[in-house]
This record gives sequence, C-alpha cells and structure tokens, in this order.
Amino acid sequence: MKNLLFPAIEYKSKLAPYIRGLIDEYRNNGYSFVQQAKDLKNFDTFIIENGLDSGSLDDSVIDAWSKRRETESLSTRNDRLSRVRILARYMSSMGVRVTFPPDGAKIHHPAPYILSQKELSEIFKAADEYDTSVHRYIPRCYGGILRLLYHCGMRVSEPIMLLRSDVNLIDGSIYIRHSKGDNDRRVYIDDRMTSLLSIYDYQVSGVFLGRTYFFPGLQPDAHINKTTIDGIFKRIWEKLYGCNGKHPTPHSLRHTFVVHRIDSWIKEGVNVNEMMPVLKTYLGHSSTEETFYYYHLLDPQSEASRRCISSSGDIGKEVLDAGLL
Repeated sequence: MKNLLFPAIEYKSKLAPYIRGLIDEYRNNGYSFVQQAKDLKNFDTFIIENGLDSGSLDDSVIDAWSKRRETESLSTRNDRLSRVRILARYMSSMGVRVTFPPDGAKIHHPAPYILSQKELSEIFKAADEYDTSVHRYIPRCYGGILRLLYHCGMRVSEPIMLLRSDVNLIDGSIYIRHSKGDNDRRVYIDDRMTSLLSIYDYQVSGVFLGRTYFFPGLQPDAHINKTTIDGIFKRIWEKLYGCNGKHPTPHSLRHTFVVHRIDSWIKEGVNVNEMMPVLKTYLGHSSTEETFYYYHLLDPQSEASRRCISSSGDIGKEVLDAGLL
C-alpha cells in the first residue's frame, strides 16, 4: 500500500542503501524527514550525473557538491551541505570512512528596513520623475521596476532580466525565468500595474524597436544593469530623506511587500497558515519553511509571525484571488 504521508522516492546511486537507512532511522524516531529526503534525492542524482558514483562519500564527491552554484544563495548552499553532513554522520556511525562537508559560512542578517506607505508613494513618484535624458531611458522604467519589486515581491535581478516576451500585458502575467535556485515561476499584476507597464512598453518601443529585454539598457539586446537601479534608488532616497541614519535598498521593497501582505491578511482575518503556500510560490521560495523564516526574520514579534506554520503546496493564477496585490 502506498504511503501517502511519506511518498516513495527512488534512489539510484551506490549510496542509496545508506540514504534509505538514514531516512528510515529518522522516521522510526517520529520525524517526517520529507524535505530532507527530497534534498538527498538531488544529491543522489548529482553524483550519478557527474560521474561520482563510486559508492564512497569521499573528497571528490564533497568538493563537487560544496561548490556554490551561479544562481544560489549562501544559505541555500549551506542547506545542501547540511543534508549531506547528516548522511555522513550516519555512515560514519556505521564504521564507514567518509569525508564530511565543510561547515557553511556564517550569514549575517541585518535587520531590514520596512518602508511606510508614505515613503513608497514618494519614492515611486520620484522614480517616475527622474531625469533620464542623459541615458535616453524612458522615465517610467525606474518607476516600473521599483513598483514590481514591491507589488510582486520580486528580487532585484528578476525585473531587469525579463524578456519582452515574458511580460503579457493582455492577461497581466509575468514569467520569471531562472531565478534563485534556477527556479521559474509566474506572477500576476493588477490592472493599474498592467496599464503603467503598457504605457512604458509603448514609449520604449519608440526608442528600441524589436528590443530583447522588457527593460533594456543602452542597447536593445542588453538589459538594464542592477547597479543602475541600486544607484538611482540611493540617489532618490538621499534627495528625499538625506544621507543620515539607516536607509533602505531596492531589496527592501521585497521585504516590505512580505510584511505589508501578511499584516494585511491578519487584519482582514485571513487564515495565514493556509496562505503561506500562496506566498511561498509568489516569492519564489523553495519551501514554506523558508517563507516562514523570512517573515520571522523581518518582524519576529508580529502576530502574523506567531501564527505562521510550516505547510506546503503550489498555486497558479489564483494568486490574484488570494489578494496578493
């Protein structure tokens, strides 16, 4: 009979007996070990595909697995190492000679700056009015990008990498490719945001006919640079509020989206536990545990943070119905 609580995962490498033994041990002790089992499947596949399936957890395997990937954060890399470290401890306890993955580098998480609605309005207005004549940019480019960071909770790299074909101004959908962890996802914007991007698209098309990227750089086949957005945001903030004290960055708009959205759900009486899978998918997180931690880091004393719990699931276009915008 199929176990619906713990779906069967087929491990094919020569380390498969140890991986299955580790999982059985944890589950016999009352742990679900579901996410860890999935992560170990990735490891199992990795050693086969990279010609490392010798049946040993040796230096060559660990060196290859420890390399940080191009679209991977330090925390995600550390998570990968921790899963294999558990396997190494298990094998070592059985008398097998193994190489242990290195300890992950410590990550400092400074307290993020959460912007007020007043600050958001003033920043968006200033971005729309920003003088771009020197660089031939359409002014609405900056306002559009910054609004996507807040309204869709995007990472800074995501809007600037959008192809023109990724932005559907008919149904208000945006397809995000190869984001953190090399994951793709689709988000939806409301009518007001769609209208703003439509105006921008029309204007920039007069400058760059047949462009590749939705937000081009100085050339139609290149996208606008992340450092450009960072620098303009900094100049806007300093012009509005000065240089003293703590100040936000463009990534703060993503942080602010999370806090405002969950706090709004709490005020509306929405079941936050049920909505965490929705928010997880919208943010491009790999798990709801990551989303829960993300919000707890931002606002650990909030009511929403206390009520959020781990859950799982995926969504599609129903993000609009969930009130994400």
